[in-house]
Amino acid sequence: MARTLQEVELCDDAIKNGPYASVRTLYGLAFDDGSRLNRKKLCQWTGFPFEIASDDFNEKVDEVVQNFTIAELCGVGLLLGLNCAGTHQEVAERICSVLTDFDLFTQERVVQEQESEDEDDEDDAVDSDDGRAGAAAVPMFTMSFRDIEDSVRTFSGDDNYAIETWVADFEDIAKLMKWSELQRLVFAKKSLTGLAKLFTQSQRNLGTWKDLKRRLLSEFSKKVSTAELHRMLNNRKMKKEESLQEYLLKMRELASKGQIEEESVIEYVIQGINDDPEHKFLSEGQ
Repeated sequence: MARTLQEVELCDDAIKNGPYASVRTLYGLAFDDGSRLNRKKLCQWTGFPFEIASDDFNEKVDEVVQNFTIAELCGVGLLLGLNCAGTHQEVAERICSVLTDFDLFTQERVVQEQESEDEDDEDDAVDSDDGRAGAAAVPMFTMSFRDIEDSVRTFSGDDNYAIETWVADFEDIAKLMKWSELQRLVFAKKSLTGLAKLFTQSQRNLGTWKDLKRRLLSEFSKKVSTAELHRMLNNRKMKKEESLQEYLLKMRELASKGQIEEESVIEYVIQGINDDPEHKFLSEGQ
């Protein structure tokens, strides 16, 4: 009999008591049908029905990279006790691998624990050196921006990507990567494009990430009332060139500007789907 996810050590408790956002993302990985989170159903899931490195597996990894941000995937990684280091593609492959073969959970967790122990040993060695070196130390970049640029979504200030959401996503990655204040400032500036980049170039005394964050929030924060947000969701219809999954994700992003329940978002999605019979069938099946 196939092994269920709840039978994997630590997963049962993580699914039942873990953060809603991370569990919902994991549910979306397992059941990409847009249905509402069902923790019991997720606990009883037996994994992806294909083999690692197969065409179906590679297709799933590409789909995950396209549909989920690095912050969302890292949230799943933390939920499941996995290593979250690496590029967007690498994190997606790691998660898809353990969700295809549950036996890999033990291997991935052992590797993570060993890496953590190695880092602790390195820290002890540095601490034992001459104390004068610590006083004159310059923050060291353990990875370049090129290493993580595909994992950090850019912010331009002229689309539907809310500044509050961008800041939260960026800080999630920064925390996971253990970036210093200087790294956060530099990487954040490199992640800005368009109007947002022009704005920061016009500013002075942006010496810390906190300064940059405060000014970006002040400049680009758009206060939208709940009533206005409901109106926007109601008016946002599915476009002919959009897939159902793409439309659903864009509606969720729009809803993230306020406190809109997932159930309401799904209702708006169903209403917004065009009259194509196939789309109607898919939406009602969710």
